[in-house]
Amino acid sequence: MERKKKMLEIGHGGLPRMPKDIPNDAQDLLDLMEHAVAIAGSAQGATAPAFDHGMRVFSLLHAHQQLRIAILLGKAHRELECATKGLRVATWGLAFATVFIAVLELWKLFHSH
Repeated sequence: MERKKKMLEIGHGGLPRMPKDIPNDAQDLLDLMEHAVAIAGSAQGATAPAFDHGMRVFSLLHAHQQLRIAILLGKAHRELECATKGLRVATWGLAFATVFIAVLELWKLFHSH
């Protein structure tokens, strides 16, 4: 099933309007940003205000996307910190086990004679 591309609503004078609920889906945000740039790019002569407005809408959507990416990066950072701590504990556990086995083997070596 093909995905339907998100489009901005067009208000008075052919200017794009910001959606009331900005989507959190990355592809939907990119679709809206692409549509805002297309509207801005088509503005010429008497429709030059469409360029300014289209670029403002694009900037707002881009800021929302950057915020969304920052939130995802923050979550990923916390998860990596947790994984790093787990690996640190596992590494020390293996080091302790290795030393314990070495001591045990040395003890068996010296006490077997």
